[in-house]
This record gives sequence, structure tokens and C-alpha cells, in this order.
Amino acid sequence: DEPWPLGLELPGGVATYSLAAGGVATSGQDRRVWKSASAAGLAHHLIDPRSGRPARSDVLRISVFGATCEAAEVWSKALFLRGQAGAAEEAAALGIPAIIVGVDGSVDFIGLTPPA
Repeated sequence: DEPWPLGLELPGGVATYSLAAGGVATSGQDRRVWKSASAAGLAHHLIDPRSGRPARSDVLRISVFGATCEAAEVWSKALFLRGQAGAAEEAAALGIPAIIVGVDGSVDFIGLTPPA
């Protein structure tokens, strides 16, 4: 089977990869947002289980590659909740390939080659 071409949005462009097996999932706070008086501005769908409210994170979005789409989806959300430094540390320690985009525009590539 041919690998699937995959484009992931980065600040200033798109990272292109080929996905031969497994899955990829992206979680972030820049999509699926709405105005909320109780959240003091914009709210998003990623809920912090400790507070029951939209998570506060310095991660804008994170894309995770996994053995399955389900695994990638779970890890993208769990790592998002860790924050940028915690997500990078945990993904590296567990060998989870990820692209982490910070709210400041920084990008961390964990276990992946940055695009040329």
C-alpha cells in the first residue's frame, strides 16, 4: 500500500509527512472555540479533568503519531494537558513522535525530522 500524504499546519507553513501505518491526531485550542462568560473570554473543547473547565495550556496545538488513530487521539489530549515543556518531556521519554506548537509560535519536533 502507498503511504498517505499528510500535511500538518505550522506557524508560517505546513509540515508534510507520509503515513505508511498507524494514525495521527491533532488536539488544540485554536479550533472548536466559542465565547464564554464563565471562561472569561474564549473557551475550547479540551477539558481539564481536575477543574472540569477548558484547560489552560501554553500548547496551541499538538499532533501525535501513534500505532493506531485511537492511541494518537488519547496521547494528543493527554500531552496537551501537560503543557509544552511537560508534553515534550513525556513524548520524548515514551518515544511518542509529536509536533508541539506553542501559543508563542515555537515548534518542538519530538522523534520527527522537521520539514526542510
